[in-house]
Order: sequence, then structure tokens, then C-alpha cells
Amino acid sequence: MNEIQYNRMCEDAELGRVIADNVKAIFDDLGAKTMADLQRSHYKYTDAGVSISFQLHDGTNVWIGDEKARTIVAPWNWIRRVGVSSIVEGGDAEVPLQWIDAAADEFGDEGGDKAFRKAFNTLVDEVNYEACALWDEAHPDEV
Repeated sequence: MNEIQYNRMCEDAELGRVIADNVKAIFDDLGAKTMADLQRSHYKYTDAGVSISFQLHDGTNVWIGDEKARTIVAPWNWIRRVGVSSIVEGGDAEVPLQWIDAAADEFGDEGGDKAFRKAFNTLVDEVNYEACALWDEAHPDEV
């Protein structure tokens, strides 16, 4: 192995550690053991029933209900991005999927897992708020 290959391997290992720490933080918040646990908790405990999706390091998307969501567990460096979306039941509206990248530079610094957790929770809150507002618009008699 030459020096360039060695340096690349070290960079990849460090990136994997950063991703694992960042994603682990959001799983730990809810005591989630699998992707399905995290998806279910956010769907159940937000007013709009937000959906959590994942994109793995190889570009594969894992949606709520996928078998992979029930079987992939730590280390969380398998997950590259986490997405949040919501449909508005009883209407044709939806809040489209919005991704947050666990490997983004701003989450690689010291305390990056706290910043990632905050960014993720903010995104969940924003999607939930927007979906609730769309529901209120579609159901004015029920507000």
C-alpha cells in the first residue's frame, strides 16, 4: 500500500467514525435499535406522522416498511443521509423528502454529533409543522 492509499483509507475510516457518531446520536435519543424503530417513533409521536428515510453509503434508499429497516443495526456508518417527509392524509398535499447528510463538513468537527442531532430534530419539527399547516388548509372545518 502506498502513502496515498494509506491516507485515503485513514480519511475513509475517520469519515465512517463521524457518520456513525452523528447517526448514533439520533438513535440514542429515542433508544432506537433499528431504522424501523426510529421511523416508527417519529411517525407515531409527531402530530403529522412524519416519515424517516435513510440513504446508505452505496446510494440505496431505505424507506419505512423496508425489510432492511428492520435488520440493519449499528454501526451506523452504513447510513449516509437521513430524510424526513410527510404526507397529508385526507388531501393531495405532502411535504417532500428533505435530506440531511451525516457526512457534511459542519458535522465533522468536535461536537458534530450534537450539531447533527440538533439539525435533524429541527428538520423533523419543520416538516411536522408544514404538514400540520397543510392539513389545516385541507380541513378548515376541523380546525
